[in-house]
Amino acid sequence: MTSTAPKQFTEVNDSFTMTLQNCMAYSSADDKCYTDLQEAKFESYKIAVALPTKIYEDKYAETIRALHNSWGSDMANYIFERTLNDEPHTILRLETKHKADWSKPKLWDSKLQLITDRITVRGGSTVNVSVNFRATEYQGTRFMQQQVKQVQILKLADEDFGPFSAVDGGFVADTFDGADDVQSATQF
Repeated sequence: MTSTAPKQFTEVNDSFTMTLQNCMAYSSADDKCYTDLQEAKFESYKIAVALPTKIYEDKYAETIRALHNSWGSDMANYIFERTLNDEPHTILRLETKHKADWSKPKLWDSKLQLITDRITVRGGSTVNVSVNFRATEYQGTRFMQQQVKQVQILKLADEDFGPFSAVDGGFVADTFDGADDVQSATQF
């Protein structure tokens, strides 16, 4: 739970920075969640993170809701729930517009050494993320930018995390080297 009263936004460019700890990087084409922390290929640096919903509610929800509510912005585009490994998780889509402030997020390893080499942060990686929530307005509509400022990579996943759990006694595909080994069970 938040120990001090959450900040209230009253003007454009009001901002508040907080760190989300021990998050799982989340990737999903269906949810339009991608990670790009070094190149801004689509005009923004971005990462989506997943936290077990109970942890999100206990540590971060009060402050984040207060920021959005005080500014009158809709959280639904940035914060939503998904079930991952049979547990409810809150997903936060974080993004820094490359052209808006030109601030490339700093990447750190688990020993707080700055990462300058090109790396791929895949879904399932464990990260701490410093986020700057910033009140903005465009053509009379208020919204909240959730800018990625710094990311500490605690554990780098070798491959993207999937939303499923292994099932004992379930179907297991045979592995093969080429298409010549495949036979169809369906006759046409």
